[in-house]
Amino acid sequence: MNKEIKQFIVSSLALFTLIASMLLFEEDNFLLIFALIILFIAFPVFIMTLIDLSRYIKKLNSHSRPIKILSIFLTIPEIIFGIISIIIGILIIMWVLYNSFIERQDTYSGSVYFVGFGLAIPLITFGKYLLRSMSNNTDNDEFQ
Repeated sequence: MNKEIKQFIVSSLALFTLIASMLLFEEDNFLLIFALIILFIAFPVFIMTLIDLSRYIKKLNSHSRPIKILSIFLTIPEIIFGIISIIIGILIIMWVLYNSFIERQDTYSGSVYFVGFGLAIPLITFGKYLLRSMSNNTDNDEFQ
């Protein structure tokens, strides 16, 4: 079995195991810990391995209909993840600009300077990379 397929299977099993084990606990502390692990570790790893699997299937260049349908089906999370990354990055920039020029909110803890952009620029760049790399069927990845 290929490396991408193994990684996808392991990350899928880990995600579903964490979700199933979260349902067994009734204490709020355990639920919070499991929810944070799923949100910040298991779900991003699952999405990234799904993207790797999608790229592996695209590289097969198979002319069979099931492989083409599976390839199209697997690019949907990549599209969604790229668009969400761009939207979150733009919203962070808008939030910083609003608090810098229009009105400083009490909940805004950023500096007066534009250091508050923080994660916005990498999120936008990553989202653009995901959306742009979907159209490339070759190995011309910019970050590899």
